[in-house]
Amino acid sequence: MKQAALGLALLLAACGGSAAPANTAPVSSAGASTTQAAASGADSFEAVKAAAEKSGNVLWYDTLAQDQGDKILKAFMADYPAMKGAKYLEIPSGQRVARVTQESRAGGPTADVDFMSAAGTVSYQSQGFLMDVDWKALGIRTSPDMTPNSYMVAVTAPMHGIYYNTKKVSEAEAPKSMDDLLDPKWKGRMGLWSRFGEQMTNYYTIWGEQKVLDYTKKLVQQQPKQFDSNFTIAQSVGAGELDVSYTTYHTTLPTTEKGAPVKFNPPDPVPVSPLFGYVLKYGQYHDGGKLLLHWLASPKGAQVYEDVSGRGNPFLPETKMAKMIGNAKTAQIPVDVAVKEAEKINKLAADVDRIISGK
Repeated sequence: MKQAALGLALLLAACGGSAAPANTAPVSSAGASTTQAAASGADSFEAVKAAAEKSGNVLWYDTLAQDQGDKILKAFMADYPAMKGAKYLEIPSGQRVARVTQESRAGGPTADVDFMSAAGTVSYQSQGFLMDVDWKALGIRTSPDMTPNSYMVAVTAPMHGIYYNTKKVSEAEAPKSMDDLLDPKWKGRMGLWSRFGEQMTNYYTIWGEQKVLDYTKKLVQQQPKQFDSNFTIAQSVGAGELDVSYTTYHTTLPTTEKGAPVKFNPPDPVPVSPLFGYVLKYGQYHDGGKLLLHWLASPKGAQVYEDVSGRGNPFLPETKMAKMIGNAKTAQIPVDVAVKEAEKINKLAADVDRIISGK
């Protein structure tokens, strides 16, 4: 993954523009849980570690390839050998939310740990799916961005952009901006994620709600093919089944590293979507979930996750992504805005998905 990290550095450097450090605006207390204090004693690192290691189990859902998740957990278990029952389950992006929702509404069991956008995490909390955790007592480095409330902690962030097949599209004609994707020549030649709304909300605070919707209506006229997984999109571009796509950078790495004739163009500003981890109330091993999140939110765990997956934590200065983002303009919703306006943002994402699907 060293080559992949270097490639990401070059991609972001190519975006140019003035520096735009990670958002550090304070978060309204409205986003915090009133039960945080009650969780403090039970959430001390030593208490959580002892309880987690007693069972030795944790179940984690993510969209990473199974071998990537297994590799990350292997490093986690090297630090915590008693966690012999730690398991990872790969679930495609388009299916994971439905699965967690269905399992939680049924009262479990479901995963202990999962990741989501800030707005999506707020939605889970409103449905009673999440546990409150005292992140400071757990030993996690706290900040308004890293730990905006008692049920979410920043773990990673995918970057989005344009991925194309170099045998079918020359570098000169390849789309380099969101507007370029609207060129009629790409009609029927493009692939998009079925949950494209999550990607388009990156432009919520830059474009405004109406422009996001107007853009989507124009893009749907291009007759894009839809995919449940961004990994599948990358594979289709690499195989020449698609000419261009809008997808996530880290999901393109397996295809790129296999030598497929492909290239990734990040738009300017670079779209970045922070993801937050949480402990699911209807999981079976809450302490195992807390211990895994403690590790993923640490500099070591974050760096392991980044080296394996190609996406890092923008709020931990030790990660490559945090260093790279400091030199590039980014399109992302500030965390405090995502928490305060979660309902509006989630509705916008759903509206975009309906437009794309034609429903």
